[in-house]
Amino acid sequence: MRYFSSYGPVDSEEHFSISRPQLVERCVSQLMGSPGKQGHYFTIWAPRQTGKTWLIRQATQRIQEEYPEEMTVFHFSLGRLRSMQFTPGETANNFPEDLSGLLEDTLPEKPNVTNWKGFYNLFSKIDGIWDRPLILLIDEVDTIPAVVLDMMVNQFRELYLNRETNWLHGLALVG
Repeated sequence: MRYFSSYGPVDSEEHFSISRPQLVERCVSQLMGSPGKQGHYFTIWAPRQTGKTWLIRQATQRIQEEYPEEMTVFHFSLGRLRSMQFTPGETANNFPEDLSGLLEDTLPEKPNVTNWKGFYNLFSKIDGIWDRPLILLIDEVDTIPAVVLDMMVNQFRELYLNRETNWLHGLALVG
């Protein structure tokens, strides 16, 4: 028997829900981009409990089903960094220890990232941890300090501008 749920991701087998195939298709289409070209980098911003995590889980599932050999899809959350401390006066060279630990715990090959160059290099076609185009979905980005988010977004912008040297194909920052 289904029931209403007002917390956590929706499970359509257990919860009352509405299928949103056009929304999922739009998200997948944006992440994949045009055939033979790179996908898009974008953000999903909405109030809590509006289906953001559900959407990225649906998109992840679709891409993994439709492009299992062509793409790697990786989804993780920054939610556990909600109480992260980072002094705004610190230089851009300082990489937050809490973020380093999360990446080591979460990413394949358990990388030890200690600076922003190391973060950038995670996506390198030569030295990175991926072996094919990557669709990256990062949830709860609004939980980290604005200065850290700004530095992270700057890295993603540089990756976008240098797409021929890295595996990052599509990116969604969700918060």
